[in-house]
Amino acid sequence: MSQVLFKGQQLGKYEVIDSLGTGGFASVYLARDQWINKLVALKVPHYQNYDLDHLLKEPRMLARLTHPNIIGVMGAEKEGGLFFFVMEYVEGESFETLLEREKMLPHGLACRYILQVCDAVGYAHSQMILHRDLRPANIMLSKTGAAKVGDFGVAALMEKTPYAKTIIGTPPYMSAEHFQGKAVYASDVYSIGIILYEMVTAQLPYYDVNPAKIEALIMEGKCTPPRIHNKDVPRELNNIILRTMAREVQNRYQSCAELAEAISLFIGKPLEKKEMADIKTRIRAREQTPSL
Repeated sequence: MSQVLFKGQQLGKYEVIDSLGTGGFASVYLARDQWINKLVALKVPHYQNYDLDHLLKEPRMLARLTHPNIIGVMGAEKEGGLFFFVMEYVEGESFETLLEREKMLPHGLACRYILQVCDAVGYAHSQMILHRDLRPANIMLSKTGAAKVGDFGVAALMEKTPYAKTIIGTPPYMSAEHFQGKAVYASDVYSIGIILYEMVTAQLPYYDVNPAKIEALIMEGKCTPPRIHNKDVPRELNNIILRTMAREVQNRYQSCAELAEAISLFIGKPLEKKEMADIKTRIRAREQTPSL
């Protein structure tokens, strides 16, 4: 059953300051560690009746991860019968909030954010952790511009299995094999591609109010290329996004490192002929404008 905490409520040494949000499995609160005067985030699972091993699954998984682009765990506690774990507090906003306000981002900025996400998720994969729910709501952007991947609540430990069998996640960001109960590391890569698509077009490639119809669209694998929605998306980036979102796993980038390399080469490449021609045209126009 969902647990509601109130402003000013005490949980041991933690004072609740505000609610940061509620999801399907847990609520998150801004709190202050009164012993060291530090702001933290408290994550409180809705269902408290599970045994302790089950409740500790996510914080134990997070304890394996130390990365500047992953929201860190600081501990797990139980006060007054209430289990919660203590997370790093990221002052900023989620990618979801950013996109609700800005609609779409300049492709260069979007790529730089996605490179940070690739670094974080690739590191998680190196620790045999599959996220399974990468979406804008689960990635924070700090006030210093750092992307921070969070919410490993449905993540899977891949030590003893070739793929994750449980079908769980957010349908518009799930790959075809994820819907089939065969999620692999490249399934997270697919989700990153969907996020990048959304960042540069202000819309999802596959969407319907009915999740079953979303699955059917994804299984068909036909989406509108980003350049059709936004002519400012360069052809090379358009092709990178489409490959990241390929329906068949073997046609996709196989790792976050491969995707990051492609994006890095794109960002670092010299200007294309068309871009250079546009710049020269603007320069000539300025030169021909009589000074006042």
